[in-house]
Amino acid sequence: MADGPTNSNAPDVQDSNAKRLFVCCAICKERVSSDEFAALPCGHLFHFMCIMYFFICDWSSCPECRKPSDIGDIMPLLNFADNAVNISDAEKKLMNYRDALRKLHKAHVDNFNLEKKELESAVENLNLKKENYELKRKYLELTRENKVLKGLLMMKP
Repeated sequence: MADGPTNSNAPDVQDSNAKRLFVCCAICKERVSSDEFAALPCGHLFHFMCIMYFFICDWSSCPECRKPSDIGDIMPLLNFADNAVNISDAEKKLMNYRDALRKLHKAHVDNFNLEKKELESAVENLNLKKENYELKRKYLELTRENKVLKGLLMMKP
């Protein structure tokens, strides 16, 4: 009953292409394929690396709706189009992503803390220089006053 020869691979290709979803990342404005998705609890989708960098740069909300969120809320969406994907592998991958995000976030916080300490040291250094300058100025003032007083003592008969 077939009208002509059929290619048994053609429906699979069409089906796999139909299953791939493409959206635009709100951060970089480029197309995101289903195997690059990352989502926030509010449901907005981004490139995984774009949203990760967004939070590393100290943002604390969704770039789309501004609902509060942080780096630990990023959920990489795994591509389940292939039926051979094992759920435990997906869970391991998710755990690895979250661990990597936590480490990146900790490194980012540690870096900011180091920068803060450097700035505090610079402020302390400037305060000490200011104090040193004031002491030198006072020393010069007292030295001049001392010379004037010595001069007055010498003039007294």
